[in-house]
Amino acid sequence: MSAREQIGSYVMPSSIESEQSVIGGLLSNNQAWDRVCDLLTADMFSRQDHREIFETIRSRIEAGEVADVLTVSESLDASGVLGDTPVLMYLAEMVREVPTAIGIRRYAEIVSEKAALRGLAMAGAKLIELASARSTMPVADRQAEAVKAVDQVANTAAATHQGTEVSVVDALDAAITKIDERLSRRGALGGLSTGLKALDNLLDGLRPGELIVVGGRPSMGKSCVGELIARRAAKDRKAVRVQSYEMPASDLLTRSAAAEQSIPLEAIRKATMDEDQYNAFTAFVGSSADWNMVIDEDTSATVDRVAMRARNQRRRSGLDLLVVDHLHLIPVRGDNRAQALGDVSAALKRLARELGIPVVLLAQLNRETAKGGGRRPTLSDLRDSGAIEQDADVVVLIHRPGYYDEQANPGEAELIVAKHRNGPTGTAAVGWHGGMVRFQDYPPHDWTPVVRTTAETEEEFL
Repeated sequence: MSAREQIGSYVMPSSIESEQSVIGGLLSNNQAWDRVCDLLTADMFSRQDHREIFETIRSRIEAGEVADVLTVSESLDASGVLGDTPVLMYLAEMVREVPTAIGIRRYAEIVSEKAALRGLAMAGAKLIELASARSTMPVADRQAEAVKAVDQVANTAAATHQGTEVSVVDALDAAITKIDERLSRRGALGGLSTGLKALDNLLDGLRPGELIVVGGRPSMGKSCVGELIARRAAKDRKAVRVQSYEMPASDLLTRSAAAEQSIPLEAIRKATMDEDQYNAFTAFVGSSADWNMVIDEDTSATVDRVAMRARNQRRRSGLDLLVVDHLHLIPVRGDNRAQALGDVSAALKRLARELGIPVVLLAQLNRETAKGGGRRPTLSDLRDSGAIEQDADVVVLIHRPGYYDEQANPGEAELIVAKHRNGPTGTAAVGWHGGMVRFQDYPPHDWTPVVRTTAETEEEFL
């Protein structure tokens, strides 16, 4: 049963008289548009013919054309959207009933309020529909859809009552406040630290409201970058949430222990740690126990469910950072995968703005990146990259030359800032320690180039 059917005999809130008064007032005085344009959109009118009439008036006025009884009726007759409805007579009647536009602002407020009440009714019906035993959706997905429906009502209310316009004076005050805060912290980062000095210098930290995409091919270390960022934030007493599609929480924390305490990951996995390593591991367990970090290992979570749970955590206990590992494992619907993944990145960008936190999204690069002798990746190497690249405020691409070339130092890595909406692009040279599965500020020193004899080189061509 649809949401509309659930409403049944309930009479949806509306004020036909107010709608007619708004339309009549605009037709009699086009200058009254400035008094209602910030309040109304066509979909706020309860009747389809009123929506079509209002939209025609709006388009003509905003195009600098006259919108009166004659011109609007001709436009509607030409389009045929109202069928056999006698448009001219109906418009003339509305103007006759409302000869002036003196009260048009109040009429517009009533139309807006009735539309908000209809939205509440539809949201309630949607909740009933989702609770229906006949629904085939999983319960968790129903809950996520329910929260989404309620959030839409809340967002509409916020937009209606608070507005989105900011004056130049207010915007400058906000900018000065940020600068003063920064000066008082004596050059501290503008956002959360990534745990890598060179990358922090390029990005000025991970800023609230930004979507940061970290891209890499399989085995390049995407999850290691995400783990490092989450671990650093947790150590800095920040509230962190990790949505892990790639690995269970126990594996993620095992990697954290290896990276934090310089213990070979294999020694932890195989339980072959020596006494010093075991003591270091138990020290990590003790120090990390009070981290404010939540790891969600639900591999079936849609982006709506991810957003719902992040909002809940923010409301209950606070949230400073969300890390999602990774984009291409998030369940999506529809046959157009590029569009579906674009919807995911757009949703996460909106979530970052809504919650005022950085959202780090790990993403896969095309395998073709490996061709051409391990060339450096570019933005175009992001799988299904168009919308993802557009939504991201920052895109960091991982490149390890030693992965492709045995003559290159395997301990050297590059974090390429290929997009930076609010700052410079460039490359952060960092170190990579594969045994401890970590990126670090400097490469390990225990490497010497591979020396190959002339005979070995010639054998390759035989």
